[in-house]
Amino acid sequence: MITARQKRLLEAIIKEFIETAEAVGSIDLPEKYGLDVSPATIRNEMATLVSLGYLNKTHASSGRIPTTRAFKYFLQEILDQLQELDVREQAHFNEDMFQKRYNIDQLMISAVRALSSITHNPSIALVNDRIYHIGLDMLLNNPEYRDYTKLQHILAMLDDYANLVHIFKSHKSEQDIKVLIGEDLRHPALYDSAIVFANIPSFHKSSGYIAILGPNRMQYEKVIPAIRYVSNKISNLLKDWKI
Repeated sequence: MITARQKRLLEAIIKEFIETAEAVGSIDLPEKYGLDVSPATIRNEMATLVSLGYLNKTHASSGRIPTTRAFKYFLQEILDQLQELDVREQAHFNEDMFQKRYNIDQLMISAVRALSSITHNPSIALVNDRIYHIGLDMLLNNPEYRDYTKLQHILAMLDDYANLVHIFKSHKSEQDIKVLIGEDLRHPALYDSAIVFANIPSFHKSSGYIAILGPNRMQYEKVIPAIRYVSNKISNLLKDWKI
């Protein structure tokens, strides 16, 4: 259990890391995030959060970065506060997906294209042994994926239908939207990544998935409502199909 002050500090560090992708120090946090404590106090609290498993100390600087545990804590704090997808953003999905509703290939392409456009992350759909993905080049916009070997592992994973299904099926949750972060993805190349996904109707009584892949510091406030909206939209469009 962390104190109220540690909670405010941790949330500030996570927000700063999401924005900058850099290890967070103690100097700028008080003024930027309205923390009424000194840098020295922040350093002491950071050390405590390291010992509790919420922060890691980097070797390259004196800053700290959030751990998988920290991001999961952050998600639990914001889930009840998430807004629905903006009406203007819903328009990205509505007309085009409606027109494609009787062609599963075109429908999935429309869905992943709109998701990638809104979230600025790669979008993936798995349906009937097919993989649809758009926006893989967006990985290169993030410093986490500028290592060639790591990127190779990720791209190989995204072309492995059976492995992706195994990853999704292994995650047990009652939530309609599931989030896998860091070690949940079971591959060292993905320890600073996250996948947000939902089940979607498929055919032959099977289940498909639609997902966003990105760094663990992705904009969850944007990604989760987008995934929720598009998965519900697909379900509604396909509910009259005999599957």
